[in-house]
Amino acid sequence: MWSTSSSCGGATRKPAIISGNPSHRYGTGGSWGGVAMGTISGDLIDDNIRPGASPVTKEAGIDFRAADNRIAGEFTVYSKNHINQIQPLPVLRSTGNPYMLTNMGSVKSNGIEAALTVTPVRTKDWRKPYRKYHHF
Repeated sequence: MWSTSSSCGGATRKPAIISGNPSHRYGTGGSWGGVAMGTISGDLIDDNIRPGASPVTKEAGIDFRAADNRIAGEFTVYSKNHINQIQPLPVLRSTGNPYMLTNMGSVKSNGIEAALTVTPVRTKDWRKPYRKYHHF
């Protein structure tokens, strides 16, 4: 059993206990130059890990068309929050692994999307729309 502590974004987390049945992690891997080699399998996983949640998304928008559909546009505002993201956290090499899987925090993205489509020339058999899209 090993323990480590971590901090993310200024908030300190309580120490994570890394445990499990060692017989499932360690084995023998043969020999090299007459010296026995050992193997380590699997990842270290924080006992307090929470499942990564689906992103929480909020979105509002409007679409419009005018002049017999020769002018069309879209405008959307959104906010997306990914919570409990699972990431590898570096741990002491004496644990036998370079990292431990744990919840590392949240990522939030906000944005605005706008598009405008103009069709200046349109016939029964042909049309050539021009579209401008911008994301900020």
